[in-house]
Amino acid sequence: MDNYTSFGDIIKREREKRNLSLQGLAELISEGEETSITSSYLSRLESGGKNSNPTIKLACQITKKMGLDFKEVLHSFGYGDLLNRANGFESIDTLIRINSIKVPSEMSGEYIVREKPLTDKEKETLIILIKLLFAFTLSDDSDTIYILRSILEQMDVLKKSRQKTILL
Repeated sequence: MDNYTSFGDIIKREREKRNLSLQGLAELISEGEETSITSSYLSRLESGGKNSNPTIKLACQITKKMGLDFKEVLHSFGYGDLLNRANGFESIDTLIRINSIKVPSEMSGEYIVREKPLTDKEKETLIILIKLLFAFTLSDDSDTIYILRSILEQMDVLKKSRQKTILL
């Protein structure tokens, strides 16, 4: 399988974005469903532990209840090739998350000497940066400084992460 984000990593990322505990997420996913899920099972899913491969029905239930991107979920299981790419991607987020994106890790002047793929954390930072850049293009003068400061902060996060990745 290519270097895609695992299903457990997707669940954890989205759960943390919503500030949900494992128990809270288990309740959300189980609500109104005939198949319930426990917080301990979610923990195993997130960590990729033993017996953590969900059935298709359960994976679809989790995807639906959490509002996950179906394309990203398919990629996480290694079945991204089932998607018809002719339709394109629904969002820049999906495009970045499901693809292995190589970026410069060593330069000689203006020439790229070596490349390494973005980490999942770097992909998330890049998504934030892109959204901020578009927000900047749409902002009025009162928001300009705030958005520019946010862009610089995210660039610093990306720079520090890239420097760590290059050293590894």
